[in-house]
Amino acid sequence: LRANESNTDELSKFINEVTFQGFKITIPHINESFNHVSAIDDYIRLGFVCIKGVWSEVWETIQKQRQSNGPYQSLGDFLTRCQSVINKKSLEWLIKSWALDCFNDRGTLLHHMDHLLERSKSSHHISDGWLFGWWFSQQSLELEQHNQLTIIDRLKLEHDVFKTFVWA
Repeated sequence: LRANESNTDELSKFINEVTFQGFKITIPHINESFNHVSAIDDYIRLGFVCIKGVWSEVWETIQKQRQSNGPYQSLGDFLTRCQSVINKKSLEWLIKSWALDCFNDRGTLLHHMDHLLERSKSSHHISDGWLFGWWFSQQSLELEQHNQLTIIDRLKLEHDVFKTFVWA
């Protein structure tokens, strides 16, 4: 898997083969994934490299921030700590890949993506002062719940990212 993790076409073939052989594959997670595919206990966790549309500086920053400052406590915390590398494309693909599901439903996150990017840009201006940057990252990011995606819609997004179904 690791040799093909950045090639979506090849990755999908290996995911299907490994799943067929009885191994459990799990999707990327903002607080649990590493940059590369990882074997953890009795399952294989896909890494950030596997997410189409997320470039190396993004996944390097995500992992470095997590290693230096601990897990992301909230979506606001993530947007503040990674604001220097998050853009519309990378945020969209992180959402589609399930990596941010621990913070909110994918449908809600996709619906509010422009607001989330604005929040990330705003944190850039405030984060120059450590105390104010920390305070800003701890502020609640209230998002009006949007229609939750159906299982079919979620699987379509998953297929869009990985060209196969990991969750099913």
